[in-house]
Amino acid sequence: MNLDISKFERCKILVVGDLMIDEYLWGSVERISPEAPVQVVSVENQEYTPGGSGNVVNNLVALGAKVIA
Repeated sequence: MNLDISKFERCKILVVGDLMIDEYLWGSVERISPEAPVQVVSVENQEYTPGGSGNVVNNLVALGAKVIA
């Protein structure tokens, strides 16, 4: 497939879908939980980014499209 990205600037695109927020947590493992064999993480940083259709909208806007959501 050959795609000409410059044509996105002339496009109006309707995005329909579930809007989500992705949460990313960064930290270090300090121990294993005594209740279950899972790691206990001390969170040092967290970030929220658009997920689902929100991610699609961001990508289309970055390509120059006019997006209706």
